[in-house]
Amino acid sequence: MNIYQRSDNFIKANWSFNRLIVGICVLLVYIIIYHVSIIPFLKNGDPKFYTLFVNWSLSFLWMASFPLLCLNRDNLLKIKVQISQIVKEGIIAVGIVIVAIIIGGIVNALVYSLLQEPAAVRNPWSGFGNSPASSSLMLLLFMMIILAPIAEEIFFRGFIYNALRQRLNIYTCIILQAIIFATFHYKNPYDDIYSLISIFIVGIILVLAYEWRKSIVSPILVHSFYTLFGVSLQRALGI
Repeated sequence: MNIYQRSDNFIKANWSFNRLIVGICVLLVYIIIYHVSIIPFLKNGDPKFYTLFVNWSLSFLWMASFPLLCLNRDNLLKIKVQISQIVKEGIIAVGIVIVAIIIGGIVNALVYSLLQEPAAVRNPWSGFGNSPASSSLMLLLFMMIILAPIAEEIFFRGFIYNALRQRLNIYTCIILQAIIFATFHYKNPYDDIYSLISIFIVGIILVLAYEWRKSIVSPILVHSFYTLFGVSLQRALGI
């Protein structure tokens, strides 16, 4: 595979060891702050909007800006996205999401058949998709469906994956970035092995979409549609 066939320049950037350490360390600090500031509210089933908004906003700002600033420093920040490309990748993304849902369901069914049922822990997010519409909810949905996919794909696939790709073989990179991606989304004690496996699988599918389409636009759209499907399913089922 010719790495210079991509329509983005993430693979060409100089992802030095220092940049990799800075990016991951700041992410770890965010994860710690998230668990300190959010989990206490979740235990009462009442995540405060302003806490979520500030926490998520800061994380998205870092995840999007750090890789892009690195690209700019390397004179590689050339954003050229055409409407026709977005439409094409969007259509393909729908197919990828369907495949992701099927694969995730099969794998989780297999894991469920091998392991005992996890202890019941009330998930405060379970009714999120069925909450009545409000300005706060709409803003959170906008962050989840639009901002999160953009920021997270720039960081995890654009930065982390390509930084690993410059050092390790492709198979190791695919697994490592999926593990990091799943760890980032882990919310103790409300996530179990099934949640982690689902996110891990999604992380693999996102990077495969990135490798296949050779553009960061593809995993962004897949990520966005996958989240949209999850929220829509919650609202449809009233869970």
